[in-house]
Amino acid sequence: SIAKAAVDSPTSRPQPNSTKRVVPEPEKSRIEALEDTLKQNHLAHQINFLQAQGSPFLTLYRSSLTRDSQGCAILLESD
Repeated sequence: SIAKAAVDSPTSRPQPNSTKRVVPEPEKSRIEALEDTLKQNHLAHQINFLQAQGSPFLTLYRSSLTRDSQGCAILLESD
């Protein structure tokens, strides 16, 4: 009877885990590190972010050095 009372008491119920779990985001960390490096090298004016399928990705814009440029896009799969 004493053991049953201890089990039924509200203080003996397991408390929900109140600690938040942190999910690592390595891609986000790498992009932030790359952005910081570009800012340190005084290239912050070239940084742009575009959206593709709901996720942002880092791009660099460099204006043309000649008057009659036609444009170019270089896509790199990795940093």
